[in-house]
Amino acid sequence: MVLTFGQLAGLIAALAFVVLVVFMCLVLHKLGKTINQLSDTLTDVAHEATTLSADADRILKKTDDLMADINAKSQKLEPLVDTAVALSKSVDDLNTASRKMVHHVASAREEGSKLNSAVKFGKTVYNVYSAVDRHRQKKAAKEQSKRK
Repeated sequence: MVLTFGQLAGLIAALAFVVLVVFMCLVLHKLGKTINQLSDTLTDVAHEATTLSADADRILKKTDDLMADINAKSQKLEPLVDTAVALSKSVDDLNTASRKMVHHVASAREEGSKLNSAVKFGKTVYNVYSAVDRHRQKKAAKEQSKRK
């Protein structure tokens, strides 16, 4: 059997086509596996996303409940805060009144000190006057006794 160039070229082309078809089958088979894996992965991701979404919804609901609870408790604390503010103002007023009273007492003490000094001076003057008067009386009594 003798092959001509045309037959040989046809045979080579047929073999090349068979190799190409086998290669394409292998590629398509691997591509099919990859697409199946991708499909499985997307299914898992969708399932996880659904689970995460449900968890996020539960967390948001709990957060809403906690915020409502915090708001209710803060409203209960509001009178306490108002009372603390009023108490702070009362303490400030008391401090102001105490400062005024201390200033007043200090002023009165200074005035009392001046008065006390004046009283001491008055007593000293009186004592000196009394001593001088006694001295005069003794002198007068001596002179009367000498005249007699």
